[in-house]
Amino acid sequence: MASTNVTPITAGKPKKIKSSDAQLRASITPCQLDQALYVKIQRYVEEKSWRQLAQNLEKMVRHQFAPALELVDSERMLIEEVERQIKLNVPSKKYIQDYVQGRPICYRYTNTLANFFAHEYSLRNHNPCDDYIARLTSKAKT
Repeated sequence: MASTNVTPITAGKPKKIKSSDAQLRASITPCQLDQALYVKIQRYVEEKSWRQLAQNLEKMVRHQFAPALELVDSERMLIEEVERQIKLNVPSKKYIQDYVQGRPICYRYTNTLANFFAHEYSLRNHNPCDDYIARLTSKAKT
């Protein structure tokens, strides 16, 4: 299993993240999912920009909510409610930057990022202490 070392874009001192190729394809623990998304975000913003990432995330979510907009057209739903739901699923550029620096992320944003990067994940029930130790261990290796 090959390893990838990536330095996330952060304010202050950069930190190295090690992720195996398998973790970049699919994740089963929150720690693995975060690490894979950090790597994918890093690669994306190196090629494009934070602004483009935020804009493209919003475009994708709007596309996903197209069926709800059809309900608005048939007057079964208010446009304001659909817009509110879209906003609940689109992280801001600042939020994503904070996430890469270690801020916890809500499950809606996690799902949006995973969908955008076509990253498969299926989180299993886990002991939060085990996840915490995995995060500490991954930081110690960097």
